[in-house]
Amino acid sequence: MGIWETLLTSLLIAVILPIVFSIFWFFKVRGEKKISSQEVIRTRPPKTVSGFFLGFALIVLFGGIAAIVYCCITDSENTTASAIIVISVCIAVFSALGFFGYAYVRFNYVVSDTEGILVYRLFRKKRYYRYEEIGCFQDTTNLGMIGGLIGYDKNDSKIFAIEAVHIGASAVAQRLREHGVREKLKR
Repeated sequence: MGIWETLLTSLLIAVILPIVFSIFWFFKVRGEKKISSQEVIRTRPPKTVSGFFLGFALIVLFGGIAAIVYCCITDSENTTASAIIVISVCIAVFSALGFFGYAYVRFNYVVSDTEGILVYRLFRKKRYYRYEEIGCFQDTTNLGMIGGLIGYDKNDSKIFAIEAVHIGASAVAQRLREHGVREKLKR
C-alpha cells in the first residue's frame, strides 16, 4: 500500500467516523425530546445503533454464505476447501461480533420509577436500587458519545452505568437529582 492510499484511507476514516457518530447522536437527541416527565423512564439505544449492529451481522452472514456458495459452484476440481474454511471462520467471528454488539446495546438498560432504579444487564440478574441506597452519581452525558451516567453506592462502588448514547440517560440523571442523590464532581 502506497503513501497516497494510506493518506486517502486516513482521510476517509477521519471524515466518515464523525459523520456516523453524528448521525447516531442526532437520533439520540431526537429520541430524548419525546421523553417527558413520565412516571417510569426506560433507557434504550437509538434504533440506528441497534440497526447498525444487526445490519452488520446480517450483511456479514449472508455475504459470507453467498461467497461460500460461489466458491463451491465455481470450483469444479475441489481446490478451494481451505478458502471455504477461512471464509467460514471469518463469517462466524464477524457475525458473532455483530450479534453480540446488538444484544449488548439492546438488552443493557435501566428503568427508573418513583421509588428507585431497576438495572438490567446482559447475562446478569436484574437489580433494584432504591434512591436511598444510591450514594452518588456522576453525570457526563454532556460529553457526547464518550460520556455516560454512573451510579455509586454508599461505599463508592459502581452499581450501574448508562452509556450517553442511550435515550433517557439525561432523564434518569434528572430523576436522581430530584430525589436528592448527591452528584459527584466531574474530573
